[in-house]
Amino acid sequence: MVDRLEQWSKQEVCAVIRFLNAKMMSVVEIHRQLVDVYGKGVMSCQSVAKWCTKFRTGRVTTVDCVRSGRSTIVGMAENKIDIEHVILENRRIIITELTHNLGLSRRTVSRSIEQLGYHKVCA
Repeated sequence: MVDRLEQWSKQEVCAVIRFLNAKMMSVVEIHRQLVDVYGKGVMSCQSVAKWCTKFRTGRVTTVDCVRSGRSTIVGMAENKIDIEHVILENRRIIITELTHNLGLSRRTVSRSIEQLGYHKVCA
């Protein structure tokens, strides 16, 4: 049995997928070999299938594309700060106004308000 590699990068795994895909191996067999070497947390079979499709359609690089926009975690923290600031300025503001003023979705605003501990109070 092969010793499992404890540390690996996504780029390394994608290079292995590209190599095995070039040998015309099936997606299931590629996934099985990845799990044997890297462990169960390496990549789902669906992700392997997506990468195989990308390589069959002409992709040559194994580096995942850089996406624009802000990171989700940083964005959530900044959104909460912005929402709290606006609420403290005007405690009677409604969610629709918050979404319009901050350019956020209603769901994001609602979740952030809930996480901040604010709730609707009727007089």
